[in-house]
Amino acid sequence: MNIVVVVVIVVVLDIVVVMIVVLVLVVVFVMVVVIVVVMLVVVVVVVIVLVVVFVMVVVVVVVVVFKAYQFFFQVMESLLQAHPTVISIREHCAKLLGHEATRVFHDRLVNEADRKFFFKVLSDELHNGFRVRWSQDQLQHEPFVFGDFLDTSSPHSTRVYRFTRSYDRLPKVLEVCFIYV
Repeated sequence: MNIVVVVVIVVVLDIVVVMIVVLVLVVVFVMVVVIVVVMLVVVVVVVIVLVVVFVMVVVVVVVVVFKAYQFFFQVMESLLQAHPTVISIREHCAKLLGHEATRVFHDRLVNEADRKFFFKVLSDELHNGFRVRWSQDQLQHEPFVFGDFLDTSSPHSTRVYRFTRSYDRLPKVLEVCFIYV
């Protein structure tokens, strides 16, 4: 063979090898760029998801705290509207607080464990705040009932929201109240 042909073949082979190496380098570079871009997209998506989750948690916490304060203020509002004759002694005030806390908080509880826990906390706090001794079982099975509906002979505007021991009259009065509603 002629030397020129051999040189041309070697040069062509060198060019082909260089082109293959350049092509491989370009493919590797493109793959690295794609991997980096995908990783950046994943990081951005993860950051966005974390921000959204954080915002949702903050919103839930704010709603829960607001709702808890709303319940607390419902109890306070009822206590502040009590007639002075109803809270003439410490025991009456404790009964009114027990009734209102039961009305606002206990009535929303859905399982027995939570209800028992509520009455335990109520018993402890009534003792701590008012120095009265009512057991968890007493509070649960002998509830304090307040109302202004037992005095049906007085006009509604003059009725006093007070403690009642007339448990036997309650069904009859409530039945009459529901008939007129």
